[in-house]
Amino acid sequence: MVWANVCPTTPVRLILEPEIAIRTFIYGSCVSRDSFEYFDGDRYALSAYVARQSLISAFGKAGDPGVDLSKLTSPFQRRIVQEDVASGLSARLRAKARQVDLLLWDLVDERLGVYIQDDGGVVTRSVELLTAQRESNRRVPGRLVAFDSREHRELWSVAVGRWLALLRELDLLERTVLLAPAWAERTTEGRRTPASFGISAKQANRATAGYVTTVRRQCRIRVIEIGQDLARAAEGHKWGIAPFHYDAAVYRSIASAVEDLEVAS
Repeated sequence: MVWANVCPTTPVRLILEPEIAIRTFIYGSCVSRDSFEYFDGDRYALSAYVARQSLISAFGKAGDPGVDLSKLTSPFQRRIVQEDVASGLSARLRAKARQVDLLLWDLVDERLGVYIQDDGGVVTRSVELLTAQRESNRRVPGRLVAFDSREHRELWSVAVGRWLALLRELDLLERTVLLAPAWAERTTEGRRTPASFGISAKQANRATAGYVTTVRRQCRIRVIEIGQDLARAAEGHKWGIAPFHYDAAVYRSIASAVEDLEVAS
């Protein structure tokens, strides 16, 4: 039913055709980014992609990575960690706001949790940050606040209020679509999907439903959900098997649902 392991992040080629394209700002994970590949390329252009930045980090005090980011060989990966530790989402969106026709948002990277540091700084426990930690043999400072813990949910509820206020201020709330497909419990071959950061698909679906409810309680927002009856993880996905690395049918369903919303709006 369609109700309206690790995602590698890769550099994106931005298409600059604002006069003909629906300029799309993505804040989220590979779920939004991979779905976007199935949008009509003649109508939609990617203007920006902010990844690996929990809302708690984005609206918290800037933090300290505490590790050598030069150990990350990809400039794009270094940039997303630098943006996260600087709590850079708001500034990035403000700079782009007048050129945003559609904002896609998903919650998958919230599964990573955040580090709360002694001085109040916040950083997301991103895949890239952990890679830099391992390669530099240094520990990221702070204590981990895990996804779906009571503290995480409380901090996230405050952060989402600030996020929604920013979207209203920038006149982007009506242009925002929250993508919330179920994590796939099975692959296209019927195998059980692996956990990600210790979280199974079943656990993630139960927890994410609560986070989506938190959003809906604070505002009316367009949400697209893909039910467990359709959610399947692709065995041959380019990023590997994970509950949120879907088969083409899921991405097509998301793209179609977003395009239907845009036509109706």
